[in-house]
Amino acid sequence: MKALSARVVSVHAGSNDDLSKDERATIQVDLDGVVGDRHRSYSRTAWAGDKQPEGTVRRNERQWSAVSLEELAEIQKAMEDVSRDTFDYYLDTETGDVLSFSEEILEEVRMRILDTDSDDFDEQIEYVEFDEEPELPDWMFDEIELAMEIFLDTSGRYVRIPERKSSAAFTAMEQFIQTMTSEIAKILNLEKNK
Repeated sequence: MKALSARVVSVHAGSNDDLSKDERATIQVDLDGVVGDRHRSYSRTAWAGDKQPEGTVRRNERQWSAVSLEELAEIQKAMEDVSRDTFDYYLDTETGDVLSFSEEILEEVRMRILDTDSDDFDEQIEYVEFDEEPELPDWMFDEIELAMEIFLDTSGRYVRIPERKSSAAFTAMEQFIQTMTSEIAKILNLEKNK
């Protein structure tokens, strides 16, 4: 077996209703998970999308999770794309992968989903028929298939990564400016006192 090494940067645990975790100086880990954490247990009830019927008591196969700084950086990068006019981003909660899709792919998926659900729409909608079906490059088919899986997912495996709120970005910018202002003031005072 290959040895892996890692450095723990922070640990978080919590039983908050919104599933958030609070940073802790230390944690205690028992066989059934992290003490004081919502996910601590040998068993859990199945949710919609599990193999077992919803509400069935089943084995809890994940009492804790680890996230690398690289994964967090990918999620942060996705959150910083607030315009979402070119790409949209989803997190695969099973693998931790950040999946990005171009608006071109997403539009194709929306059209396919609307086409398969066309019975649900009002008959007054006029559909445009093309003489020829537009051809898609081969590379798009795998992405379209994955995007379809994400849009039709009911298990909660895929979660859309939200944009960072502009108020949070503004606060971060404001704090940076205050820090820089105090640094500049220190430099100016040093220059003045020479």
